Amino acid sequence: MENIAGLKFSVVSGLLAAFSGFFGKITFDSKIVDTISSKLQVGPFVCQVLFGIALVLSNILMLQNFNKALQASRTTLEASIINTASNFVFTALIGYLAFNEELSVFWWSGTSLIIIGTYLVSTEGQEEGKEEKLD
Repeated sequence: MENIAGLKFSVVSGLLAAFSGFFGKITFDSKIVDTISSKLQVGPFVCQVLFGIALVLSNILMLQNFNKALQASRTTLEASIINTASNFVFTALIGYLAFNEELSVFWWSGTSLIIIGTYLVSTEGQEEGKEEKLD
């Protein structure tokens, strides 16, 4: 990335994408909505509307940050790799903290392989582009 701004926007975009998934899950899961609405002492419909608004806002902010990351990066692949990696990691952390989801070594291994594979594919394309320019 040409500057640190592209990296920051990509990571924030990945975080917001993870929150979008979180808000999507709690918005449309009736058991979760009932639990939260009883704790907050509001109706389930009010909870769903509030979480639905949070879902839409997090998606809008995610797209805005991803767009800025694309503009600040040399290539779209750089922004996409950082976004994907941060999204995976933040989704895992949110799942663990909010829903007590356990992530096995196999999950982390698979996620690492996806991120490494995406990186390798993106760098291969960049190397081919450099070779073509030299010819």
